[in-house]
Amino acid sequence: MTAVAVSFVVPTRGRIEQVADLLRSIAAQTIAAEALVMDDGESGELKHVLARDFPWVRYHRVATGRGPAFQRNRGIELAGGEIVFPLDDDTRLPSPLTVAQTLADFSDPGVAPRAVP
Repeated sequence: MTAVAVSFVVPTRGRIEQVADLLRSIAAQTIAAEALVMDDGESGELKHVLARDFPWVRYHRVATGRGPAFQRNRGIELAGGEIVFPLDDDTRLPSPLTVAQTLADFSDPGVAPRAVP
């Protein structure tokens, strides 16, 4: 797998439209990134929608109802990015520059965690 600078980890359970909206806002970013959707349910429909509309997304499913914290942590373990953005499935990135602007903050050695509006 090619190294990436940024990964998005999205835990979800049965919220296909919300995930699709978030993925569209990720795809609009000026910084290339990988996205991992961590399915906490048994959603064959989500897998189908991702394969059809978002083939660049890495899909993982643990259909045992482990919850968003488990799925978020598992996604972070699997992420290839140097910087990982764990996002709730109902998040929208407000601008195509959101990630680029946030990454610029990391050029300051005094900055570690950062909240994205």
